[in-house]
Amino acid sequence: MNYFSRMHRFSKQMYPFFPAQILTFGIFVLNYMILSRYFISHEVSAIELVCGGLTLTVLGFGLRACDEIKDYPTDKINFPNRPLVVGVVSHRDVWISIWASVIILLALNIPFWGRPVFGMLLFNLFYGFLMFKWFFAERHIRPSLPLALLSHHPIVFLNYLYIATFFGNIFDLPLKAIAFLIGFSLMLTAWEISRKMRGTSQEDTYTTYTKIWGIPGAVTVLATIMTLSVVLTHWGLSDLPMASPMRVAWLLPTFVWLWILIQCGRFLSSRQVAPELRKSVELYGSALMVAGIAGLLL
Repeated sequence: MNYFSRMHRFSKQMYPFFPAQILTFGIFVLNYMILSRYFISHEVSAIELVCGGLTLTVLGFGLRACDEIKDYPTDKINFPNRPLVVGVVSHRDVWISIWASVIILLALNIPFWGRPVFGMLLFNLFYGFLMFKWFFAERHIRPSLPLALLSHHPIVFLNYLYIATFFGNIFDLPLKAIAFLIGFSLMLTAWEISRKMRGTSQEDTYTTYTKIWGIPGAVTVLATIMTLSVVLTHWGLSDLPMASPMRVAWLLPTFVWLWILIQCGRFLSSRQVAPELRKSVELYGSALMVAGIAGLLL
């Protein structure tokens, strides 16, 4: 089996074309179109759409490959079926993919040389390097799930700021545009929290937020993040008329948010088995995408 076949198997398991790559590309295109349509007067560019969308997609793959290397010692215990642990790919394969990703990312952004876009890409790459090195504090961060979240998760927000730089310097952009992007990106924060929440009868040796913060604490954090997401995206769109297609479409993720709050309440009252919070957050993310697409088309 050659290198490309091995990396295809790696990608299929750890960063599949659908939904991961398609969703990442789609998030860029959707937010770019919403910003250019509702927030900033900006002519839509096919080069920006394609190169920007591919940048976030390749960056996601590169970060996934870096995680495969840096988490290898713990993956042997917690995730013995991961490609690197099993031997589907070698360390050399993953390292080649990491450096290839960096080269492709720089090439994709050559058209934006001299613009804030290129500078934000470099900052994303630098932050990714710090993540790979555990911010040179591995012995403190690796055993602490909250510290890992606080140190590593900001890369999500940097990705969304990368989208914003296509419209100029981020400090000169409308505050509501930045609020909308942050609200949209908080969906991924909620997903990260929800996938590590379990009921009392489901806990094992794996470290979860419910084990660290307790079920009430973890539920409160998740509900707060979801609420911030809804509030910020609604506030970002608040200059639009109430009857505008985008405002009406945005009721869809709002209904899903309410459903998640109901599930959180049920989890607090019955703590043995956690509800499908991760799937509900993924449904919320899908609702954001559908609402954005519907609002643009209508």
